[in-house]
Amino acid sequence: MGFAQRDFGTGVDGVISIDLYAVAALLGVTGPISVPGSGVPLTKDNVIPTIMAADLEDPAHKRVISSVAGPLMQRVVSLDSAQWVGLIQVINELATGRHIQLYFAADRAETEMQRLGLAGELAVPDGHDDFMYPAEANFGGNKANWFLTRRLQLALTRNGNTLHHVLTEDLSYDLRTAPSWYIVPYAFFARVLLPASASGVQTSGLKRAEQPSVTPPKGASLVEGNALVQVDPNSHTAHFVVTYAWDTPWSQDAAGVHTIYCGQGGGAGPGREGDGDRGRDRPGGAAPPPVGRPGPLSPSGCPGTAGRP
Repeated sequence: MGFAQRDFGTGVDGVISIDLYAVAALLGVTGPISVPGSGVPLTKDNVIPTIMAADLEDPAHKRVISSVAGPLMQRVVSLDSAQWVGLIQVINELATGRHIQLYFAADRAETEMQRLGLAGELAVPDGHDDFMYPAEANFGGNKANWFLTRRLQLALTRNGNTLHHVLTEDLSYDLRTAPSWYIVPYAFFARVLLPASASGVQTSGLKRAEQPSVTPPKGASLVEGNALVQVDPNSHTAHFVVTYAWDTPWSQDAAGVHTIYCGQGGGAGPGREGDGDRGRDRPGGAAPPPVGRPGPLSPSGCPGTAGRP
């Protein structure tokens, strides 16, 4: 919000942040729309590839992006009441995956956004000693994320009253579908929020920061670092692995179950990492901690992780 006052001399009441996955999901509700600058109607299936291609190859790509907002919002507010239930369900799913986030300057409105889980803040699960929240931020100033596939794997080993965690993040970077001239490295900043009780923390694959760049939420600790993924100029691909290891105290409920809460940052589809916040308009250029509402880990993965439309 600070840039609006700085650059335009006017204040704003709030900010609504949506990504391309949110645009695609909303098009799934409204149906195709035609916009100036696009040779074909935009649908939930082609809007992201169309905008990505324009971003890489069309110097006027900003016009294509901005031309979508008006017609799309007009279609959304004009939906028949019979479609409202479906629209609300889609918005809830997008908010859970952090494809939509809202901030309001008015305290009352912002408190309501926090209650609804739309504000993007981290809610550390009260009364639970074990949680994790990995996130990345693209620091390269490019569109490398679209060509990135990410897989997370968590290995757990119990040793008496201690639970050992090894989180492996496998990054596959494939530029073979990009324009032939587009061979850019993936420079990223990675971090994971852990409980304050986490001990014996180790990382590999990252140049680990000696001190966190921001203060983690109460009850949490923050591990972070950066890395650079170079692309093979012949294959136009790259592979990179980051691991985090740590211990937490073992605890269990009446049924003997130890619950791990988890979430995942960066609004993007499965295996796709979002652009993140490169720290613009923040003191010292520091991006905020990853945000969201962690939920119980299950064999199918973390709840609330971003889903590809």
